[in-house]
Amino acid sequence: MGPSHPLYAVEEAVAARDRADSPRWSRVKGILGALWVVSIFCLYLWHRADLEALGLRLLDSALNVFLLVALILILHALGRLISRAFINHPYLRNSETVDHTGTAAWSLAEPFSGGLYSSILYIGLGFGGVSLLMFGLGMFRLYYVSTGWAIFVAGTVLVVWDRRYLVDVVKSWRPQPFPWTGTERLLLSLYVVILSLGLACSLAPPFLGDDMVYHLYTPKTYLRHHGFIDLPFNIYTYFPMGGEMLYTLAMLVKGDVLAKLIHYFMGVLISIVIYGICRYIGLTRRMGLMGMLFFCSVPTVWFLMSWSAYIDLTLTFFLLSALLCYCGSWRSESGELLVLCGVYFGCALATKFTALYMAPVVFCGLLVRLRHELSHSSATPTSIGGALVKKVLFPMAIAFAMAAPWYIKNLYYTGNPFFPFFLNLFPVSHTGWDAERAGNYLVMLGHYGRAVKSFATYLLLPWDLTMEARLINPSAHDGILGPIFLMALPLLVWRRQWPWPMRILAAFSGIYCLAWALSSQQLRFLVPTLPALSVMAAFALSPPPDEHPVTRNRTTVLGRRAATGMAILAIVINTLVIGHYFAGVDPLPYLAGQENRDQYLSRRLDYYNIYSYINKALPSNSRIFLIDVGNFGYYLERDHLSDSIFEDHTIGRIVNQAASAEGIRQQLLKLGVTHLLYCQGILFNTATTPFGVAGRARFLEWLRQDGKLLKSDANFQLWEIKRD
Repeated sequence: MGPSHPLYAVEEAVAARDRADSPRWSRVKGILGALWVVSIFCLYLWHRADLEALGLRLLDSALNVFLLVALILILHALGRLISRAFINHPYLRNSETVDHTGTAAWSLAEPFSGGLYSSILYIGLGFGGVSLLMFGLGMFRLYYVSTGWAIFVAGTVLVVWDRRYLVDVVKSWRPQPFPWTGTERLLLSLYVVILSLGLACSLAPPFLGDDMVYHLYTPKTYLRHHGFIDLPFNIYTYFPMGGEMLYTLAMLVKGDVLAKLIHYFMGVLISIVIYGICRYIGLTRRMGLMGMLFFCSVPTVWFLMSWSAYIDLTLTFFLLSALLCYCGSWRSESGELLVLCGVYFGCALATKFTALYMAPVVFCGLLVRLRHELSHSSATPTSIGGALVKKVLFPMAIAFAMAAPWYIKNLYYTGNPFFPFFLNLFPVSHTGWDAERAGNYLVMLGHYGRAVKSFATYLLLPWDLTMEARLINPSAHDGILGPIFLMALPLLVWRRQWPWPMRILAAFSGIYCLAWALSSQQLRFLVPTLPALSVMAAFALSPPPDEHPVTRNRTTVLGRRAATGMAILAIVINTLVIGHYFAGVDPLPYLAGQENRDQYLSRRLDYYNIYSYINKALPSNSRIFLIDVGNFGYYLERDHLSDSIFEDHTIGRIVNQAASAEGIRQQLLKLGVTHLLYCQGILFNTATTPFGVAGRARFLEWLRQDGKLLKSDANFQLWEIKRD
């Protein structure tokens, strides 16, 4: 086709028009095109009556994901604002390492090549800021829907103000131009499969036990009362709840699925940071992907990401962020990263009591770093004192200040900042807890793992965690770890040269594992070490950086390839285990609109049907006494009380101490109880009953005289207490 051909002239005209289009008009056309496609898709689902349920469920899921993305952007913008405030503080500024624009403030940009990884840490700062904001709103009883949306609107303004930085981050993050190998495509596919299965479960209603007891129950109760209230019969509500404050905001503007998505997203962030660490210490892209999968494919990690709105991954993220800032501080003489280390560790302290294990470790780590810095400088006594305050005491003070609101709240409600623990140091008189139950609780926590603990059993823990761990089995650590870390252990020991970040990661992992082994050996409590262990496992499978292709031993190369292949096979096996448990939960009928929320939860929770009866049939002023039901109050829309952990303690004390059936009735009326719901298989089982022989007869006599059976099934009985 020559220049004189008519079609050639048409093509030239079209090309000239495209060149004349401004970039802004091109963006407008792109947006309009996307809106058109989305509109046609939504109208199709709406017009088809047979797809109405599917369309509504897809719309709800899309709204949850959209709100999650909006919240992430808000946290990022707020984190940027907080970090700039730290940077510009004259006490922390160091003219040699920080320029006036603040672009060098994140010294972590050095190990992580900036951009995406700094943004992840900004999100962590924003998380801590919003958590403190929600705490303040709870103290002043300001939990209203309008308040939640006001936070989102204000956050949107921040995002718009910070939009240029976001655009720069997106532009700077480009996939490396190197071709992807077949192994890398396989690893990336496994990663996508694991995250997709997790996302599908995250979009379904929550059902795990601790969510029902306090992770979601407490925010729901606070929202009902527009702020904090004392819940003396639920000791878990006295735990630090920095993570649950984000769930409170999520439930304020949307619901519990958005809260689950927040916890899911924390797992995604952790996996991305693991990849960044692997690449920074010189590992290949394939090993970086394997490091991500070593973490995400652990079945217990996947359970946390997909099934729950727990806070274990939030704790892991904050501890990992603090660890990264600490690592970065060894390459910088300024104090910003140490303060940020303190901020992230403070967020961890505000998330879970178990972070207290690491407080002495963090303090000693700061001292070791300061000693190393002073040994390479000519410091005077005055400068040493200033450095001690600035680079050790000040970061620790920041950490405790971040967590202090929760411990002060405990002190206000109970007189013990660490309630329900340390009653020997802070003896208090509390309605729902006492020293006897606290001691029994610690004994119960010690039952995880082998019944008899000894030096030999501690040495066998890696074997037990790999071979013996089972889900919902306290004696088997209540989780599934998989074989990867035990496979990598000897390879890691044989490595002679470790990069300096690896030494810090190994020290953190070793100390945390030791503290875990000496306390409650629940596998879930070990999750904060898994990012570091994943990096170490990837490092163990990688060739030494100084290994020359000519001089390396062929047997060593073949052995390393075989080990890598077995590690990939272990990832595949973990993925199959995840698929097995995904099929057991089976959220697809719910996500496809084939079953509603009640039907899905009835499949998962044996008590849900009787709870539904209570919510519909009982008066709104009813108060239910839950006995051996599991303290699962989240789906119960009536006021209730139940003993924490030892769920028949109060009813056992009342019945065994009462002189007659009338005495039982009077004691229950003093508690304001109108109904009893108990699990008959536990309450009357001779192995678990709290009653003596006389007490059991007295309790049954009282039920016949003053009780009215309202509903019963294979597990539970609901009784109404007759009033005067």
